[in-house]
Amino acid sequence: ALAKLGLLDETQQRCGELSEGQRKRVALTRFLLSNAELWLLDEAFSALDHHGRQTLLTLCQSHVDRGGGLVFSSHQALDPLMVDKTLRLGPA
Repeated sequence: ALAKLGLLDETQQRCGELSEGQRKRVALTRFLLSNAELWLLDEAFSALDHHGRQTLLTLCQSHVDRGGGLVFSSHQALDPLMVDKTLRLGPA
């Protein structure tokens, strides 16, 4: 899970010493290690660089492809081809 999220070089560091993006990726490894059928992600893109966002999208798509569910909130637009249903809150 750490390798998938690019964290192998940080395995000996305390989480408090990691950058915000690295801490976010540590948190995301929990999804990979769990058997949860439904992933609830709130602003999962925050603090992630482009590569981290792409990795997260790939992991989410793999989870859905395996039959898992995903609820994802974001202030950033997602590729419409990757989204089954969208609920937009606030002004259009």
